[in-house]
Parts: sequence; C-alpha cells; structure tokens
Amino acid sequence: MGLIKMAVGAAKSVLADQVLEYFYCDALPDNVLIRKGTPRNGNNKSASKYGSTNNNSDNIISNGSHIAVNEGQGMILVEDGAIVDFTMETGTYIVDKTSEPSLFYGKFGQNVVASFKNFGKRFTFGGDTGKDQRVYFINIRPLANQMWGTASPISYEAPILGAQRQYLGSSPVNIGCRGIYRMIVSDPILLYKAAGNIVSEYRYDEDNNWVGEIKSKIMESLGINIQSMSADYITIEMLAAAGTAQLKEKLNQSLYDDIVNTIGISIESFTIQSVKAIEDSLYEDYKKTRSEVQQTSRYMDNAYAQGGKSMGQVEMMKGVAAGAAKGGSSEGAGMNSAMNMMGMAMMGNMMGGNGIFGNNQGGGVNPMNNGGGVPTTPNQPQGGWDCACGQKGVQGTFCGSCGAKKPEPPTPDNTWKCACGTDNTGNFCMGCGAKKPDTMGNQEKADISSLVWDCPQCGTKIDQGMFCSNCGTKKPNPIKKYKCDKCGWEPSDPANPPKFCPQCGDIFNESDIV
Repeated sequence: MGLIKMAVGAAKSVLADQVLEYFYCDALPDNVLIRKGTPRNGNNKSASKYGSTNNNSDNIISNGSHIAVNEGQGMILVEDGAIVDFTMETGTYIVDKTSEPSLFYGKFGQNVVASFKNFGKRFTFGGDTGKDQRVYFINIRPLANQMWGTASPISYEAPILGAQRQYLGSSPVNIGCRGIYRMIVSDPILLYKAAGNIVSEYRYDEDNNWVGEIKSKIMESLGINIQSMSADYITIEMLAAAGTAQLKEKLNQSLYDDIVNTIGISIESFTIQSVKAIEDSLYEDYKKTRSEVQQTSRYMDNAYAQGGKSMGQVEMMKGVAAGAAKGGSSEGAGMNSAMNMMGMAMMGNMMGGNGIFGNNQGGGVNPMNNGGGVPTTPNQPQGGWDCACGQKGVQGTFCGSCGAKKPEPPTPDNTWKCACGTDNTGNFCMGCGAKKPDTMGNQEKADISSLVWDCPQCGTKIDQGMFCSNCGTKKPNPIKKYKCDKCGWEPSDPANPPKFCPQCGDIFNESDIV
C-alpha cells in the first residue's frame, strides 16, 4: 500500500467527479498529538458533496481513496497495527494498494525514514490486504506553551566583573528561575509507536507518564546547565538572556535517550523569563564581596592609569581583589595581610610620592638600605625660583637670604573677564559660553537657552545657577535617555529601558545613554 501525491490543480476536480472515500482532518488543537481519520460521507455536512463511501467500515480503506493533509499536519497509513506509508508534506494523496511506500518525509529528513524501516510493515508485491486499515493525522506544529519554575533554589557561583567586564572573582548565590518551553513532534513514527492503539486521539497531557517525565528531566538538567554557565562569566543579570540562547540544545541532549529517541518529542523553544537571587545570607555576602572587590579594582585601574603605581603594585592589588572574592575560603586566608600591605602602600603614596613600594624620589618614608641599616639620605629638592638678590633655587615662599617674597606668576596677556564674572583665556567664556569681547569691548551674549530651567517646586524660570533664586530648590538632574549602541533600537520609554535589548540582546548600561 502506498500514496500517490496529486497535482494541486487536479485535486478538487477529481474529488468532485468520483464517489470515493475522502479523509480530511480539521485543524488540530495545540495539545492534540495524533487524531484518527474518519472518511467523510453524506452524513457529514462538511463533506456531503463527496457522497457516500465505498464500504461500511471505518477501518477499511478502499483503493483509490483520497486523503487531504493540511498545513501543520502529517499523516500515516496503518495496516493491522503496522505503518505501511506516511507523508509529512501538505497536499492531497491517492491510496494505491499496489504500489510501494512513497515516504514523503518533508522537513523531517532521513531520520524518520530510518524509523520507518525499523518499525514499518514490509511491503510485498501480491500480498494480502490487511483486515484493519486506518489513517492517523499527526500534529507537527509546536505544541502548547508549558510553564516551568524551579521548586528549590539553584546554587550559582556568581561571577564578579569589573568596569571593563574583566573577571575579578566569584561568590556563591542561591537563585530561582521561571519561564516557558514548547515541545514539538520530531519523529512521528516513534510517536505513533509510543502511543500504541489509539481509539480517537492522543493528547499531550499529564495522563501520559512521559509528559511529567519531560518536565522532571528538564528541571534536573536545568540546574546542572545553569551552574556550568558560571565558567563563561555569565552574571546573574545576564542569565535570562544567555540561558534562553544556549539551553535548548543542551536540554534536548539530556532528554535524548529517554524522550527524543524513544517517544519522538523534543524541545522546540526554551525561554527563561526571570532569574532572581534569593535574599538570604549568601546573597548579602555576595553583595558585600562584590562591592569591596569592585572598589579595589577601580582604585587599581585609576592608580595604574595615572602612572602612580608600579606594575608590581598593580599585580599585588589584583591578588587582593581575587582574595576578597574568595571570601572565607582557604584560598582567601591571606586577604587581611594583603589589605594591610595595600593600606601601607597608600599611606606611603600620600606621604611621599611612591611610598614604601617606590623609589622615594618624592622625599617620603625611606626604607633601610641593605648595607648596614643606616637610613639613606633624601634626594635634594629640584627646581625652585631665583631671587632678585642673587640667591638661586629658592624653595618656599620667601627667600632665605633677603626675605623677599616669591613673585606671583605673570598674568597671561590674553586673560579677559566675562560679564558673568568668570576669568578666561580662550575665545569663549567657561562660565556662560559667551564669546570673547572684540577690541572695542563689545561682547555678544551667549545662547543660554539650554541652561534655562523651571523650578519644579515654585515654577520660577531660572536663567543660570544650580539653585532656584526664589525658593532655593536645587536644579533637577537631566533625565537620562537610552538607545542601544549596538543596533540602534530605541525603547518606547527612553528613560526606562529594559535590562536587555530585544533586538540584539546587548545589556543596557552607561554606554547606551544619548
């Protein structure tokens, strides 16, 4: 028994001319996996134009019968409980009991053909026709959304990142997650074999033991896979977006032996809608550690950028940051002594340039030399000013020879005072933006419309200054507006963007402010 696919234009005319069995299935609900097909006849109003069937049994299919397969459906032909042919392609088909199986596998590829060879009925020319023949329609669209949530907390080693997203360490946190997933039929042959004898239809619901098994295995695998994402430096705030992108294939792999390769059902989509840290003692420790480590990292970055630290000091600070991230573990046992060393280094910098870790060229605290414990002589101060009495290199405000005061530095010739009272040297005022006066002393007023603001308390219009001249209210901070710097997407409320861009997944931060 096989299937012959009819041309699109010929299907309607043939059906109208011949009185044959016609199998048709309405749209399948998204929780129905398989529905048994019944021939349409004169008693079925939706198919009355096709007349009566050629036999009186629903379980015998006449040679030449027609079967219509709609979008989102597949169809299998069964004889005496064994599959004899199938199609996963939309169209109208003619049953030909003298032909070999056609096997229209569509999007499912050779995998479903391999399943048919394992479980299908072997075709023989001239063989007897079976006494029980049926048509089953398969739902190959994504099934209904299934809600999921973690019943117990997942322990996550939350990474701590610096301002440049560099890894600084990690700290354990308990998290809870929730979201949705959708299943889809990935092998209709395996699904029919697992369903067994179907009286009318086969549904995706809790009555099937494997439905509960799917959710149980997803929850079991979810915790393991989320924990592994810490190695990729995925922070708690990034877990929802990163997990949605990465976890579907990993979860299908965990379901492969018991579900995908046995029942023919796999995960079509998996979404993490929310990830929330549980506010317990672990979370408080995490917040404290993150604050301390990031503060140390910021100091380290600033010190190195200003050239005030040697590379050895910077490496020492990195060690302190890593030790802080380890918390109370054995690896962080030396954190206190390292922090004390950093404190001494900072004190040395304040007292004398590079302090105890530097070269002491600034005349600060001096270490003992290696010769015999005798303090080294500070370097002589450099620079100074020359007094009119002839004394050279005078240090301090007054000359040690004649007592004359150090002269004030000459005022640049191009210094000018703006009408707002600010002293300037450039072409525009640094206080109000007004242009430098011309040679006649005339000065154009600057456009300060952007500096004008309305007091939110009393409504007074203020043309300059940070406080209202009427009630003393401080000028409000400007509203920050956001726009994705990666793809250009703008939120409907620019002042309150989501955590992640829905177009490219980039996190919203200070770099997205416009």
